[in-house]
Amino acid sequence: FPFQRAPILEVDGVTIADSQAIARFLARRHGLYADDVFDQARIDMITATVQDMYQKLNDIWEAEENKKQELMEKCYTNIFPVYLQGLECVLKENNGGNGFFVGEKVTLADLSFADVSYTMVDWWSDVLKDYPKLNALKDRVESRPRIAEWMKKRPVCDL
Repeated sequence: FPFQRAPILEVDGVTIADSQAIARFLARRHGLYADDVFDQARIDMITATVQDMYQKLNDIWEAEENKKQELMEKCYTNIFPVYLQGLECVLKENNGGNGFFVGEKVTLADLSFADVSYTMVDWWSDVLKDYPKLNALKDRVESRPRIAEWMKKRPVCDL
């Protein structure tokens, strides 16, 4: 634990710390990243935005019970729409938004978005109603066979 915190990943005797560094390493290793530096920057931009959204969800999760609803309403009505509008525009720049964020196949950007959007929709069911391309992307990613299989058996965590 080089930074005295989790997560870490050890591969071939090498320790990688930090969830984002681990995610990028695994994405590169398993063909879920891009070769082009501009596409890599696009993936990084999207995953950084998603990380910001995760932090807001985490703030809600960790809030005192009497503050959760107020914070949730603030995030879902004022903060998340800004992120989602931007992500919808970025998605539309690639194939009109009918595919993925970058290129012609799933990347770390798509997986990251689908992951955060699952919780967002679980907590506020119509959060994606004004973002049809993002909603369709979420469905495309979640319908991939191995992801769909995992989603059926993964543990459920309530707010």
